[in-house]
Parts: sequence; C-alpha cells; structure tokens
Amino acid sequence: MGASLEKSHMDAAGLKSSLIVPLRVGGKVIGAASMCSGKGSLDRRPWDTVTVAQFQSAADVFANAIMRKQSDEEIHSLKERLEVENRYLRQEVKLEHSHKERGLSQLRGIAARIRDGKA
Repeated sequence: MGASLEKSHMDAAGLKSSLIVPLRVGGKVIGAASMCSGKGSLDRRPWDTVTVAQFQSAADVFANAIMRKQSDEEIHSLKERLEVENRYLRQEVKLEHSHKERGLSQLRGIAARIRDGKA
C-alpha cells in the first residue's frame, strides 16, 4: 500500500502512527505484528528505539509460539498416521503368521499320513 493511501486509512480510523515489525523464526518472516497510537496520543512522533526493540522481541516470542504450535500439530498428525500404519502392519503380520501356521499344519498332516503309509 502506498504511503499516501496508508495515511488516509489511518486518518479515517483516527490513528496517528503505527509500528509494524516482522514475525521472524530462524531468519524467515512468517507474518507481521503491528500497533498503532490513536486519538489519545499527543502527536505523530517516531517510535523510540527501545519501544521498537521491545515490540520486536515480543513479536519474535509470538512467532516462535506460532511455529511451536504448528510443529506440535504436525507431530500429532504424524503420530496418528504412524499408529494407523502400525495397526495395519500388525494385522498383516498376524495374517501372514496365520497362513504359515495353517500351511505348516497341513504339511505335518501330510507327513504323518506318509509316515503311517496312508498317503
């Protein structure tokens, strides 16, 4: 947005000044945080460096919290997927084992008949 358009929006909203800082995680910008001074402020003055630094620190904490939440959700999703796959594989192993047991049982029966001369 151009500066003049931004100024007209701020004037219309009764805002005197705004501060916008990036939400950064590991050097990557994932969004922005902003704060404004409004009608109660005495004048339009630049934000002092201490306020900017403190607001940036707060924004960094917030950005890290967002990323942590997203990571936790991804871990939960992957864990659920792994549990589903684990159940499926356990059923497959159980089925495979059952088929082998049935086959061995049949072979034992054939071997017994051969041994007894009934085959």
